Amino acid sequence: MMNLHHWRLLLAVADTGSFSQAARQCGVTTSAASQAVSQLEQALGSTLLNRDPRPAHATAFGEDVIAGARRMLEAFDGIREQVAQRLGNHHGVVHLACVPCASAQTLAEPLQAFITAHPQVEVVQSSGTTVEVERWLEQGAADIALLPDAALQRQALALGKEEWLAWVPASHAFARRDRGTRLSLGDLAGQPFVLAHGEQVNPLFERAGLRLADVRATAESWGAAAAQVQRGEGVTLLPASEAPAGAAGVLQFGLAPALQRRAALVVREGAHSAVETLVAFLRTRQA
Repeated sequence: MMNLHHWRLLLAVADTGSFSQAARQCGVTTSAASQAVSQLEQALGSTLLNRDPRPAHATAFGEDVIAGARRMLEAFDGIREQVAQRLGNHHGVVHLACVPCASAQTLAEPLQAFITAHPQVEVVQSSGTTVEVERWLEQGAADIALLPDAALQRQALALGKEEWLAWVPASHAFARRDRGTRLSLGDLAGQPFVLAHGEQVNPLFERAGLRLADVRATAESWGAAAAQVQRGEGVTLLPASEAPAGAAGVLQFGLAPALQRRAALVVREGAHSAVETLVAFLRTRQA
């Protein structure tokens, strides 16, 4: 049976071009996203998305269906909003997208408190890279996002901060420095570097007028970068919350001057009232 969740997944795949990204965005598995779209196609008797070549893209018939589905969901959300305003309460689905960071972990408890206090509001959480989350906000697939280092004018609510740390192999020349020593970005810029989440790391160097001269390897995650440093493949920068505890074969240094990753909630323009209710609730929890 087709339901609204099927249609939202179809739009997410069409907007992102990826079943895995759409699944993360909607808080389901990739398999569930694929099955939902297949069920729609079976019910309608026609292919909606071409899977190959990637990225996934709409067929001619699919373009018409997707346009209609988008209008349908916008109308449905609008009706729910009107009803909520008339009744003086807030209903709806809030899509929260997070870039993994320490603040995402500390947000879990107040989010659960909000869900308990406002059972009529469903909060759907997803996670992705900064680039992915920014795109979801722009496309309207996310109503609110937890982002690192968002511009001050975009911040609906500042949440927290954490220090950036340099990780170096125990065999590196930096390891001979005193343990209390801090490294500068200039120290790191010329070293063989393992780069994870370049959209967060590269701007740190660019703002200092530097660039990474020798990106020896790229990693899909902070953990993968840490593992490559352990194998001696280069140095890296990690947020403190992402640095594995007790890792052997590596040393970590603070930076001079110290650099911090600051997280904040950013609300998309035109978000519905349930999003405002969530932000107001979180503000009271901070007070």
